[in-house]
Amino acid sequence: MSISREDVLEYHRRGRPGKIEVVPTKPVSTQRDLSLACTPGVAQPVSEAVEIVRERCPGLAVDGEMQADTAVVRELIEERYPFSAVRDANVLVFPSLEAANVAFKLLDRLGGAEVIGPILLGLGAPVHVLQTGDDVENTVRMAAVAVMDAQSRGDTGPA
Repeated sequence: MSISREDVLEYHRRGRPGKIEVVPTKPVSTQRDLSLACTPGVAQPVSEAVEIVRERCPGLAVDGEMQADTAVVRELIEERYPFSAVRDANVLVFPSLEAANVAFKLLDRLGGAEVIGPILLGLGAPVHVLQTGDDVENTVRMAAVAVMDAQSRGDTGPA
């Protein structure tokens, strides 16, 4: 399933019926219905990431774009996404570094979640960053992530 930027733009171009320009809604029955309701530039990167994961790891339970609260609250998933393949998300993928950083900070500071990251992907070396003000515990966690990253690459360190 691929949702093009044109599909999303066409969805938003449609006229807005009624005096207060409210678009009537319908029950959501597929991931495509959800994707078409998203803002251009947000749904597309996540949709593309999901397609890549499904191609490379067909046995992995993965869902497409959805609100962050829905992704982590079982009752919301069951109510809003009855077709969802995931019920207890433990990894969240965001459409941009900015969105991920906002969620990361909120989960860490306000939500009391145990957060590890940010974890950078796609670099040619096992390089990760520490956030300003990180404590010793997070520094140790990120060092462990860097070690696991290096080991998975077969990196034995400096020659």
